[in-house]
Amino acid sequence: MKKMKFFGLFLLTLIILVAGLCWAVSTSIDDMIKGTIQQKMAALTKTEVTLSDLETDLLGGRIVIKDLVIANPKGYHGDYLVRLGDVQVLIDIRSLNSGAIIIESIQLNEVDVVIEEKSIGQINIKALIDTVESADLQPEPIDLLRFRLMSYAVAESTLHLIGGPLTDKTLSLPGVERQSNLGSPIALPLKGVVKGLIQEVMKEILKEGQGAMKDSFTQSFTKGFTQKIGTLGSPPVNLKVKIQKIKKVIEKELPPLNLPPLPFLP
Repeated sequence: MKKMKFFGLFLLTLIILVAGLCWAVSTSIDDMIKGTIQQKMAALTKTEVTLSDLETDLLGGRIVIKDLVIANPKGYHGDYLVRLGDVQVLIDIRSLNSGAIIIESIQLNEVDVVIEEKSIGQINIKALIDTVESADLQPEPIDLLRFRLMSYAVAESTLHLIGGPLTDKTLSLPGVERQSNLGSPIALPLKGVVKGLIQEVMKEILKEGQGAMKDSFTQSFTKGFTQKIGTLGSPPVNLKVKIQKIKKVIEKELPPLNLPPLPFLP
């Protein structure tokens, strides 16, 4: 009986130790990945990048990033350019020992974007795209690994406008799902996948945002113009009719005159 009790306590202690070790390893990995993401994305975007938390499920191949914030490029005044409530990354763990690690999907949720126009043609999101396109990161050991992204999705986004004709306007953008060819057919280092993804997503948001801004501006202008017309009284007597009457009076009361034809009269 004592042996069974001792054996049970031993198993319980062993389980607690293993669980504690797994938790410590997982926490250490989470902190390492979190720091790496912040550092590498900041180097890529040349802005401050922060995230509040990161969770990894090694067996399930899932990574969840909480509250990812990309600050504005230099020269813009908004608190941030993009805030993501969470980013969910799903990896095919069967591909970990293959030539290319397969990222099955990346889901961007609770997307909040602030588009700021500093002057005509100078927009913060365009500045970020240009910065990312010109980025040339130094090679690192992780670059030996190759990745392939299969798909990504962006949930419905909220778009805030600062500056320009629609300042202080808030718009909603529909969600999008895209198949991806990043890393196909030639697999890319992770920084290449991240760089390509940022470019594609930002261009997609910019495209949708420009369309929404155009529609909103057209609707606002049409509504204002219609309201303005509605407040006007009856139109004045046509000027052409008045001139015709004056012409008839002149022709009746005075001798004929050889006047040159006027462009606005028949």
